[in-house]
Amino acid sequence: MPKDVSLSHCSTDELFLMLDGAQSDDLLTDYPFVATNELLFSGELFQKLKEAEITIDEIARRAMISRAYMYQISNGTRLPSRDMVLRLSLCLHLSLAETQKLLRCARRGQLYPRMKRDCIVIQCIHRQMGLFETNDVLASYGENPL
Repeated sequence: MPKDVSLSHCSTDELFLMLDGAQSDDLLTDYPFVATNELLFSGELFQKLKEAEITIDEIARRAMISRAYMYQISNGTRLPSRDMVLRLSLCLHLSLAETQKLLRCARRGQLYPRMKRDCIVIQCIHRQMGLFETNDVLASYGENPL
């Protein structure tokens, strides 16, 4: 591989092609590995809280969860359920891409537009609705709240 190509700017598909065509382990020297801590839910959540300038106590209140449980989530001792990740995402007014990343970091299924409930949540995220509004919309379609 030419030295002027930056692997960190390659798409996943391009990386797969490079790995498939690699003749030696030399490619791994410059490979853009993702550090494990970058994939952890608590680290990603902490970053989003910091960006939004929201405290752990405040997000717990907004998401209607106990402070103790929120602290367990934030320090990485517990992984939240899928619905809890969605609640936190809505309370932080995250974009769909940010929500999907948070779900991946929590090792939970991403939102899938072919599922009625997920489709409703996706629309609520696009419309920047909060948790209460989203639960109202879900209820109006006969779906369980988050």
